[in-house]
Amino acid sequence: MSECSKAQKVLPHNLPADCKTRCLLVMLRRMAIHGIRDAHASHLAFRTYGIRFSEVLALSRCLLHETAMASRRNIHIATCCTPRMTRDEALMLDVIAKGDREALAALTDNDRPTRALTAALALSDIVKVRT
Repeated sequence: MSECSKAQKVLPHNLPADCKTRCLLVMLRRMAIHGIRDAHASHLAFRTYGIRFSEVLALSRCLLHETAMASRRNIHIATCCTPRMTRDEALMLDVIAKGDREALAALTDNDRPTRALTAALALSDIVKVRT
């Protein structure tokens, strides 16, 4: 198997075209990898969302925490500079953008992750994700 096809298997999705959605993805990646209080994620939220940055941070932290608590499997997150997305990252953006219960169930292997869905819907009202 070639290196390119291995990368396509691990990172099957393109990055979002919308700049704010890409910034949200990088914030979620940083908080998932470096901790929910990551300073770079906070700075990125401030630059991207302005005065509402603290709401975005709080809801992003809540979403990550509740998703991790509800999940029955490991969630795969790419490093911050990766030019493509994992399946799990794409599912998470779908949950935020559309409130997609099936995507959240696929992400967590849990049929009832309602607290994570609530956080995703609240975050969606602020960030207006476009997938």
